Amino acid sequence: MIELTAKRILDPELSEKLPDYGELLRILCFVKFKTSENWSQAYQGIVDTGAHTSVIPHSIWKGVEHETIGEHYVKGIVPENRMPVKVGLLQCVLLDRKGNFSKPIKIRAFLAPADDIPLIMGFKDILENFEIRINLRNGSYLMEL
Repeated sequence: MIELTAKRILDPELSEKLPDYGELLRILCFVKFKTSENWSQAYQGIVDTGAHTSVIPHSIWKGVEHETIGEHYVKGIVPENRMPVKVGLLQCVLLDRKGNFSKPIKIRAFLAPADDIPLIMGFKDILENFEIRINLRNGSYLMEL
């Protein structure tokens, strides 16, 4: 079982326009990637149940073992805005602050050409393999293989 972290943030632009909008919630997990010698440092990624595929910023994937298997693009809710990405094969483990960790997972992910996007943990090969429990009432956020 991996304990996830909840982070509440204020969006400065949204708060300026709508002062009563309040905080936004992000669910986060820690992930390490396989390197040629061992495992990378732990990175905190967004658990994004709306993302079909994980997205890894350039500064992270350039330093880990990966195989490029193709090219594609990422787009958000504005279809005209596309970012070209490489599609890669990597290996990772999910972990939490208590020392719990998953078995190594082979994943397909989008490898971003820049660092101006967050590390996103999507369904393909990661979230689809876990039971995810998010209980906002009692502040419990868990993933279980």
